[in-house]
Amino acid sequence: MTPQDDAVPDESVTGARSAPARSGPPERILLTGATGFLGAFLLRELLDRTGATVFCLVRGEAERVHRNLARYGLAREGDEDRVAVVGGALDRPSLGLDPLTAGLLAESMDAIVHNGSRVNLAEGYAPLKAANVEGTHEILRLAARYRVTPVHYVSSAGVAIPPRPVPAIREDRAVALEDVAPIGYLRTKWVAERLVRTAASRGIPASVYRPGRIAGHSRTGAGTADDAFWQLLRALVLVGAVPDTTGDVLIDLVPADHVAGSLVRLVRQPSALGRTYHLANSARIPFGTVLAALRSDGYALRVVSKSAFTDLVRASADPGVQRVALVNALVPSVLDTSDPVFDQRNVERALPSPGCPPVDEELITRYLRYLVGTGGFPAPTALPRVTQG
Repeated sequence: MTPQDDAVPDESVTGARSAPARSGPPERILLTGATGFLGAFLLRELLDRTGATVFCLVRGEAERVHRNLARYGLAREGDEDRVAVVGGALDRPSLGLDPLTAGLLAESMDAIVHNGSRVNLAEGYAPLKAANVEGTHEILRLAARYRVTPVHYVSSAGVAIPPRPVPAIREDRAVALEDVAPIGYLRTKWVAERLVRTAASRGIPASVYRPGRIAGHSRTGAGTADDAFWQLLRALVLVGAVPDTTGDVLIDLVPADHVAGSLVRLVRQPSALGRTYHLANSARIPFGTVLAALRSDGYALRVVSKSAFTDLVRASADPGVQRVALVNALVPSVLDTSDPVFDQRNVERALPSPGCPPVDEELITRYLRYLVGTGGFPAPTALPRVTQG
């Protein structure tokens, strides 16, 4: 089967044979991906902005959910009373649930926030299909099994970027699969979006959310160095250089608490269902702002030609540097190309004052120091001196 074939849900995914969704505020919400970075922020917002019990689909031990909240400074006393952990996995048939548990979830959930996925920008479509595509298919089957359950699907802004630049990418923008960047992860998100949209056309209320480049918390700086952006910065400081192509590059960095807060506010609005929302930062920042924060904290970064930078990367024995080089060979690098502008009119219509917190040199420095303090990013004192020139 081709990815296009995978984008068609089976006949069980329809609201025609299901009881209608419950009205009123959600009392029970199923969340996937609660042990991931954005998942921690979504769980915090669901607990703070709703009165619901949040059921978290988790592979492995239940304590992972609470450890993940604590990792980003998001744990609160009493969370255990409103968090129910359900053992399962997106990459297994029926989500790894026994028939009784699957039936109880399908019958009792008032909303599903499907944020979980397997993220690896160096892998192709096939290794990621089970978790990202078939997992979404199973979520939609659950949503249609007994009564209609609204589905809130977290996609990626990367699926909407056209092959040629446009002034702004609309929220209703749909590109052909062959025009999506040749990264397996993005292509699985494209297919999963199609599954969700087809389910919506069959009577399953659903919204799609496309976050931009997610950064850490806008106040505490709590974040992760596991994503592609910070891995790229790590590669820069390890080779001690930056190519001269970055001068005019603009990047879209959106704090995780803004993404999660906006998404959960939309979840609470039944009238907002059925649309696509770009959760991005319209105020892109120069890549030079990031470099200034790095240099202010003591990182030596000399400016070299693109070819010289490529030679430095190739000469590095660090596997992380090589991994960044591989990914940047597949898609236009942030080192060469500005992030596009993502139109957010649907968000602006649905939410009063949806403005994103400003991302500036001060906040970048806060992110940087949090990651260094937690061991996620090399301290400048741990790096070899680089001669400027």
